Amino acid sequence: DAVVSPNFIGGMRLVSEMIRPAAVEFLDRMLRDHDHNLRVDEAGIPEGSALAGKTLAGSGVRETGALVIAVRLPDGRYVYKPSGDLALPAGSFLIVIAQSADLETLRRHLASASK
Repeated sequence: DAVVSPNFIGGMRLVSEMIRPAAVEFLDRMLRDHDHNLRVDEAGIPEGSALAGKTLAGSGVRETGALVIAVRLPDGRYVYKPSGDLALPAGSFLIVIAQSADLETLRRHLASASK
């Protein structure tokens, strides 16, 4: 469940446009660029995964082409810009920037490690 306030979102957007216009423009272009199809998305590490407990560097995730920008741990905490030695517990989510094809590769990689 979530509460969405259009007034708050609009206000935050206006402020963002004023104080970091290049970053806002980058995100807008990234999300609308049909040639590169980059997205910010998530992929979970399910219970029973062979990747559970492995480090980010040892998981093979980086070879999928997805750029891991954060990890949401099972307790709800986020690790931003995670290092390669971060252990990935089951139930965590990788927050990534990836092209659609790379995201599918990442999800296949995570699913194959869960069998």
